[in-house]
Amino acid sequence: CVECGTEFTVSLAKKRKKFCSSYCAGKWGARGRVEMGRVTVLCEHCGVEFSTTRSRLADGKDRYCSKKCYWDVCAAERMKPCEYCGEDFDFGTKKQRRFCSKSCMMYHRNKEKAGLVPLPNHQVVAVRRLKSRMDTGDITVDQYHNFFIADASNGGVLVHNSQQDIRFSRSVKGIQRSVRMMVHRAGQIHLGLRQRNPRDRKHFFKTKMTPVSYLDEAQRSDLYQLRFELVDRMSRLSTDFEDTLDKTKWLAYILVDIAGFSKELVAKLIDVGGDEFQGDEEPSPTEKRAIGTAIKSSPTARKMLDALTELAREEKQMPHQEVPGEGFKEEHQGISSLESTREAEEEAEQISEKRRQEREIDRSKAFSTTV
Repeated sequence: CVECGTEFTVSLAKKRKKFCSSYCAGKWGARGRVEMGRVTVLCEHCGVEFSTTRSRLADGKDRYCSKKCYWDVCAAERMKPCEYCGEDFDFGTKKQRRFCSKSCMMYHRNKEKAGLVPLPNHQVVAVRRLKSRMDTGDITVDQYHNFFIADASNGGVLVHNSQQDIRFSRSVKGIQRSVRMMVHRAGQIHLGLRQRNPRDRKHFFKTKMTPVSYLDEAQRSDLYQLRFELVDRMSRLSTDFEDTLDKTKWLAYILVDIAGFSKELVAKLIDVGGDEFQGDEEPSPTEKRAIGTAIKSSPTARKMLDALTELAREEKQMPHQEVPGEGFKEEHQGISSLESTREAEEEAEQISEKRRQEREIDRSKAFSTTV
């Protein structure tokens, strides 16, 4: 060994080997190296002193005392403002990134490509800014244009509270009603041919279809919710006017004319006799004045009455009428007429359906007898 002088055996292929081990080889190589002194420098990020060699410093290395300082500086250098919202974001390894998120990118693309986005059955003719503020009849969205939404794949336009959508859904509901009746009739014929009684609870069935418009369903649910909130508010008025209101008659009046319950059900719930119970009886003038005074003094009740009347007017397209200052007779007439119309339609449909069922049963019996 050139370093330690120890004799060692090697194969013929490694006859030029000079050192017995890697330790001796490293020790011998270290002798020929020129020692360069270490220097003390300051970290460019936090200012802490640390030592390094002159060679690494000459190569532009060891500018920071730790990896944490290095990554903090790299993260700060990778920050740039978003072209849509203006907030700084870390673009990482992709310097060509222009937006901080996918939502900002979609908003920007929608504004740039209005009318060029493929829509199922809709085409944007033009997008223009208004010169002055005006009521658009829809919600307003801060920071974003009122015309666009994030999900451009579904059309890229606001369809909230769309009256066209609601009118279209109501026309489709008429077609669905006819289809549902035909399917129901076919099911009854099938039961009759199998000698099953469709009127038996064991073989009773219903035919349902998927809602056409969720906007229409949401509007109806809001109407029912406001109606029962109004029922709750009006039932509480009886505690404020104990001397002027008959609680039993007042509760029956609310449940029948406002909530839309049947007279038989209300009579069972509150234990009112048939002669004493009159669901269509209107409050007395004294009761009306007391109710009107209570509504005037209660902004919440007044607001609910306005909202309930507006929803009922939109559903049946009633003519606009002002809410009377004394009582709620006109709103109540509009709402009760809406309920009575629905009840009459449902009752007529049930009667016609019952007659059709009886005819089909007779036909199925005659057919089975003939067979």
